[in-house]
Amino acid sequence: MANLQQSPRIVNRTVVVFCVLALAGIGRAATNQPPTTSKLIAEARIFRAICLWEHRGVIRPDDVSKAGAVGPAQIRQIFLDDANEYLGTSFTLEDCKDYVVAFTVTRAYWRKYNLKTDEQRARAHYGGPRGPQRPCTLEYWQGVQTYLR
Repeated sequence: MANLQQSPRIVNRTVVVFCVLALAGIGRAATNQPPTTSKLIAEARIFRAICLWEHRGVIRPDDVSKAGAVGPAQIRQIFLDDANEYLGTSFTLEDCKDYVVAFTVTRAYWRKYNLKTDEQRARAHYGGPRGPQRPCTLEYWQGVQTYLR
């Protein structure tokens, strides 16, 4: 039941993410064109599912794992370094406790490695840039899918 009670808050945060990204222009692709609303919604949907799977149903932004993964998406330093390089930013792991920052960092990672499908994005989130090809990421993808239904 906690999941259902969290949903309106997540939806509100997702709307805020869209507004922030639109105002900041962070969502622009290599062609310098703004992303479509449907594309942002699709990206927010898979991001939310990843966050829910990472926390087994209740997103805890301040959570830090024993392995050093941080925030709602459980971002690790190497993932953050790739995103910062792509964006030309200097976000910290502490910054990644914020849902909007975590979403921005994750989207940059997807862009850097040209990850287009939900499956590619989820499997790379768990297994790195070559995660979509690694058999060990299939179980993670199956878990994420439970939150996409």
